[in-house]
Amino acid sequence: MLRVGMFLADRYEILGQVGTGGMADVYKARCHKLNRLVAIKVLKEEFCKDKKFVAKFRIEAQSAACLTHPNIVGIYDVGEEGDIHYIVMEYVEGITLKDYITRKGKLEIKETIGISIQVAQGIAAAHEQHIIHRDIKPQNIIISKEGKIKVTDFGIARAITDDTTAMYGAMGSVHYISPEQARGGYCDERSDIYSLGITMYEMITGRVPFDGDSTVAVALSHINESMTPPSQIVPGIPVALEQIIFKCTQKKQDRRYLSCSEVIADLRKALVTPNENFVKEVPLRNDNPTVMISDGDMTKIRQESRELEGLPIREGEFNEKELSDNNWDEDEYDDSAYSGYDEFDDDYEEEEEEKGGTTFDKVILGIGIAFAVILVCLLIYVVGSLAGWFGGNSSKSSYISDSNVTAEPLESGETLDDKHTLMPNVLGMDQATAIQTLKDADLEYEIDSQYEYSDEYEIGQVCKQQYPVNEVLAKHTKVKLVLSLGTSKYTIDSEKYIGATKRRFELDFKQYEDRINLVYKVEANESIPKDQIIRFDPAEGVLDDGDTLTVYISSGPEYVKVPNLTEMTRQQAKDALEDVGLVLGEETEGYSSVDIGLVCGQSSEPYSTVKSGSTVDIVISMGQEKVTVPNVTGRSLSEAQSMLSAANLNYSVVEESSDSVPAGQVIRQSVSSGVSVEKGTTVTIVVSTGPKATDPSPTNPPEPTAPPTQPSTEPTQPSTEPTQPSTEPTQPSTEPSSPETSVPETTPAETKPPESSSTPQESAPAAF
Repeated sequence: MLRVGMFLADRYEILGQVGTGGMADVYKARCHKLNRLVAIKVLKEEFCKDKKFVAKFRIEAQSAACLTHPNIVGIYDVGEEGDIHYIVMEYVEGITLKDYITRKGKLEIKETIGISIQVAQGIAAAHEQHIIHRDIKPQNIIISKEGKIKVTDFGIARAITDDTTAMYGAMGSVHYISPEQARGGYCDERSDIYSLGITMYEMITGRVPFDGDSTVAVALSHINESMTPPSQIVPGIPVALEQIIFKCTQKKQDRRYLSCSEVIADLRKALVTPNENFVKEVPLRNDNPTVMISDGDMTKIRQESRELEGLPIREGEFNEKELSDNNWDEDEYDDSAYSGYDEFDDDYEEEEEEKGGTTFDKVILGIGIAFAVILVCLLIYVVGSLAGWFGGNSSKSSYISDSNVTAEPLESGETLDDKHTLMPNVLGMDQATAIQTLKDADLEYEIDSQYEYSDEYEIGQVCKQQYPVNEVLAKHTKVKLVLSLGTSKYTIDSEKYIGATKRRFELDFKQYEDRINLVYKVEANESIPKDQIIRFDPAEGVLDDGDTLTVYISSGPEYVKVPNLTEMTRQQAKDALEDVGLVLGEETEGYSSVDIGLVCGQSSEPYSTVKSGSTVDIVISMGQEKVTVPNVTGRSLSEAQSMLSAANLNYSVVEESSDSVPAGQVIRQSVSSGVSVEKGTTVTIVVSTGPKATDPSPTNPPEPTAPPTQPSTEPTQPSTEPTQPSTEPTQPSTEPSSPETSVPETTPAETKPPESSSTPQESAPAAF
């Protein structure tokens, strides 16, 4: 089973499965070459195992690909990929006629006739190309969203139905097959007409005419049982439509419509005059035509019977009246022929007894029995010879495969009568051309289900015909033809395939793979890409059954893995590259976290695959890149950040109150300006938040005047005491400027004033 997303032939993308049947699964796909939706029918595994069947399947599908008609689903392509054999078809969005009937129960009269006309038009177009469907059924008829009727699987059913009737049961087609198909007999265009009649029956009644517990029971019903008239199931069905269905589904082929064109004409007439019985029935034909016995033959028979009994022959005994009495014709096989039969038989016996003809009747009966025995023996001999029962050749030995073999020419002046024709030469023709040639010569045809290999004729051409060229045959003689599977020998064509893809070769070689041993060997090649053919062994000649062909496939140039050269010295990198077959290329320098002088980069990624002998460039580390620290002291915070970022430096911000530096400006920086540091170094900047606010708390008020207990005789004491508290408040005002209280926790020992930060230092901590 295919999966969604898979590609076939690097062209068809599988979008999903849309259905399944007895012989194949159907997928919706997109053709990326023509950008259109297609339907891909993939043969099931049990069909793919038979290689001869697959070959026949391809021939029939390719022959059907020539059909172009609005009522036929077109075939775009036939292909295979590995064990997958598929057909690319026109994608029709809609439902099958079977599903449509199931939904509606049964169809209306006009709807049934309209669908039947379109189906018949598609079948007629195929019959004009000598293609018989062999599996007409509602499941193979699609109704598009626009209401267009399309018939699918033309040319495909042919390959299926050549084998056994049981195959039909597996596919669900046994309810629609004609009696001749059920018997395994010869099928022609009228077989499709029978199946069309059964389909019309189901459309108008909602059921099939014959059903049973097994496929065999249903097949026997098609052969032996009469069909229940549709009008008994659904009253009111027009007589014209019912009679059309009856004529399509006659047991004998010669009583059906001769072509779909006749069916279409009657269906169109049924739309105009539905209640008129205008369908012409084909009368029963006697398969054993009456043979007239001349007077002389009758006299001779009676004389010989007298001699056998030892009785004397009397002159004039067999008079003209007796002879004329015995010259009666058989009636045709009909019900009316039985009327009065018993009376006729009694009168005849009485007359013979009066004439004394009892002995003569016994002689005639004996001669008839002897003739019948001889005829049966001859028939057994002919059939046995064709089947190889008598140790001779097989049935195919009766075919003529040499176009130079001709029958004896007509003698001078001899001409053919109206009942005879000459066998044409159809060897080497394709199926359609051969069939048309036989029809032009008033001959019928039958394609042998067993195709054969032929060294002379290409696949699909006629390689054997039943009769020699120019043999005189009765008109309408059925001529058996055998189609070629192509030659069984394989001619090596190096020029054609060297440089070709492996897949293309496999497709062309498919028909030989069961006879010729194919061996693949892979080797590296600098000039031929991967999966393309390098050479054959043997390089030329013809291979027969059992021979071996070795095909050398390119793996492309030999590839190696690139080693990881990081942190190697130049010499170590060169040695590592040479060890795997690579060459040290150009050397450049660059900044890196890798130690100076070691490899910090390479042109090919480590562990990637490159062609052997390729060059790998390396980069030698110069260490970390150095940058100069800018002076951001006194700058606003935003200016400082921009300057540090532009210098490829990172930064961190610490806030601190200051009476001398306005809020928002940088008081100092951890790395002095003008110092070279590695790229990406982090510089800490201290930003002022402004003066520190005075504490308004009343818990420490100024000293009041002396307590009342002090003597009031000391006036100067109060006047001088206030000076003491006046100086006390100044003490806290100077504390914010003290380095001891403004330095962050990371630098508690720093006591130098801010202006010292402008002096260049060797290290960031000392500057800070």
